[in-house]
Amino acid sequence: DETSSNEEQNILAKSSKMFKKVGSKIWKYSKEAISFKYFLEPKFLFCTIAAAFSELSLVCSMTYFASYAILLGQSENTAFILLTIINALGILGRYLSGVLADKYGVYNVMIVMIFGVFLSNIVIWLGVCSTMKSAGGLYAYAVIFGFFSSAVLSLTPACCGAISPTKDFGKRFATMYFFGGFNFIGGITLGGVILGKETLKTYNNFIIYCGVFCLLYTSDAADDMQCV
Repeated sequence: DETSSNEEQNILAKSSKMFKKVGSKIWKYSKEAISFKYFLEPKFLFCTIAAAFSELSLVCSMTYFASYAILLGQSENTAFILLTIINALGILGRYLSGVLADKYGVYNVMIVMIFGVFLSNIVIWLGVCSTMKSAGGLYAYAVIFGFFSSAVLSLTPACCGAISPTKDFGKRFATMYFFGGFNFIGGITLGGVILGKETLKTYNNFIIYCGVFCLLYTSDAADDMQCV
């Protein structure tokens, strides 16, 4: 018994040392990868908040759109096709947004694109789809949302790069998404709470919830442009 007890203590001691070693490496890497001092810069702070809210809106919409289509009576196959269309249109959205950003400015194009996401959510998803409850409305939303949402996702790094020295871009971008990750945890959870039993009424509330984040982005991005 004494021998087995000593072996257990040795195992626990080795495990403790290993976890401390791993923990110290993670802490060292984290300090090198992110820096909260960047939030003292108004332009970076507003850019981070805007990116966090806009991507939360996109992730929430994509997470529950297929379930919404099924709620309206569409089959699972149709729901998956709608998601495929969203991703397929993303190819065009990413390409054209990059071309336009080079010509008109990344923040100008980004505000237009996120406002397009807002309109697709409020006008088509909330207005047309919830009223007509037809497959046509769902397909129209998938096409328009797919184009604008992919543009937002692809332009976010460019927005960060526009206000960052080249040598600090990696660290600033990591800091931005460190904040955004925690925002996802709370935001997606709150979205699930709003949906509740997943009725048409709760989905309408959820769509408004996603739309509000788009408006928050345009507000923060406009403030960011004034700081640049």
